[in-house]
Amino acid sequence: MTEATIELDQVSIRYRRHVALDGVSARAGAGDIIGLVGRNGAGKSTLLEAIAGLRLPDHGGARVFGQNSAQLDGRARHRIGLVFQDDELFEWMPVWRHLDVVASFYNNWQTDRVSDLLRDWQVPLDQRVGNLSRGQRQMLAIALALGHDPEVLLLDEPVSALDPVARQDFLARLVDLACDSERTIVFSTHLIGDLERITNRLWLLSRGRLVIDEETDQLREQTRRLTIRAQHELPDTLGLAGTLRERIEGRNAQVIIKSAAEPDLSTLESRLEARVEMERLGLESLCLEYLA
Repeated sequence: MTEATIELDQVSIRYRRHVALDGVSARAGAGDIIGLVGRNGAGKSTLLEAIAGLRLPDHGGARVFGQNSAQLDGRARHRIGLVFQDDELFEWMPVWRHLDVVASFYNNWQTDRVSDLLRDWQVPLDQRVGNLSRGQRQMLAIALALGHDPEVLLLDEPVSALDPVARQDFLARLVDLACDSERTIVFSTHLIGDLERITNRLWLLSRGRLVIDEETDQLREQTRRLTIRAQHELPDTLGLAGTLRERIEGRNAQVIIKSAAEPDLSTLESRLEARVEMERLGLESLCLEYLA
């Protein structure tokens, strides 16, 4: 992996009795587009807030550009762009005025880029923000986050309100942004199919723990599901190399493995006295296995 732009070291955050994040460690570098996946309440938003320094860990720590996220200086904060799941826009302002206000905080505001994005996304500049549709508001929030050309972009469900055409356009632009300037992008999404097209790494959270942190190409090429139907009751665990997850019920089992080499099915069938079927898993199927 390239030199880390984002570093997470055993980040743990608790809300009273609820554990939001439980010992999360990961790294992301320039040019990475990280897909952050998990069920509602898995800790996705909390993780993004910890990276941005908006939520202090109870244990462990997060670093961005080599600085503790809780103590980022002004220059580092200007290198980060944020889009929250619930936007924090000023509803009473016309769009054009909102742009002016945000632009005034940055010396490197990209006026032409923002104007082009809002024109392409059909966000009217003369309307009050409060009169925009949910999708238009989301597009405005994204354009504002991109306006100062951030090196780290943190997006919390950025496409949930967009129609399919707008979503595809946004995802294509996201790839261009990462490739052209080696930006680091982390975005959470429930639309797992989008991950196949644009991410190079997957972070999957389950109950606050990071259960997958892998390159998407390797996951696609090396992850397989074995469906096993045995003549006799199976043991509590099958001990297969590279096992990510296994479900065993009596004489039947499903095992998710990650291995560069395909398993020897004939040997496995002989050992278990079973019929074994194997299929490769795409990212969506893999994620659903963990999120079910």
